[in-house]
Amino acid sequence: MSNNPTLITGTITDENNKYVSKAVIQLVQIDKNLNVITDLGFTLSDINGKYQFVIEAYSDMFYEFTIFPPLQA
Repeated sequence: MSNNPTLITGTITDENNKYVSKAVIQLVQIDKNLNVITDLGFTLSDINGKYQFVIEAYSDMFYEFTIFPPLQA
């Protein structure tokens, strides 16, 4: 059953509690019943370490984030 669009926000910090910009955040949806993982996308943290996703969240699904180190220019 689908819910309304859901805004997910967060802040990435390092071990010294300093904001991390340009970190890569991946969000996946996990269907435990069918054993299926769906990639919902990637985003980057901003200069203040903040990121956001807007998704259609389902109450019977699980969601998982993976955070990768900042991109180097």
